[in-house]
Amino acid sequence: MTQPNRRMFRLLARAQRRATAAADLSLADLELTSTQAGALFCFKDEGLLIRELASALDLAQSAASGLAGRLEHAGLVTRGEEKGDGRAARLRLTPPVGASATKPPAAPLPATPACFRASPSAKPTSLSAGSIRRLA
Repeated sequence: MTQPNRRMFRLLARAQRRATAAADLSLADLELTSTQAGALFCFKDEGLLIRELASALDLAQSAASGLAGRLEHAGLVTRGEEKGDGRAARLRLTPPVGASATKPPAAPLPATPACFRASPSAKPTSLSAGSIRRLA
């Protein structure tokens, strides 16, 4: 690997660590990690098999099973048997306490973290490079 490629790899790795730390910090009041929040976005109405969660998050089956256990322990999902396959576990989101299914959430999370917001004149390539520089 050439020197500029190593530097870019290190900058990307540093930016990823800082973005993850910033996401974890912003989710701390919800008692969620960024990985748990990402997992919650993968759910469908009918639930999700652990192997589907592993595939969606690019995790090993054992890591997805541990993540499912932590989500279940936090009361965010329930684990049940899959119809037709007693070995598979289907995860389903638990309903929010005291909330109806038609009521929207009270305070949505910000769609884009401030470090990734572009200035109106920013080009897509400069946005990426600028975001990496700010995080690194």
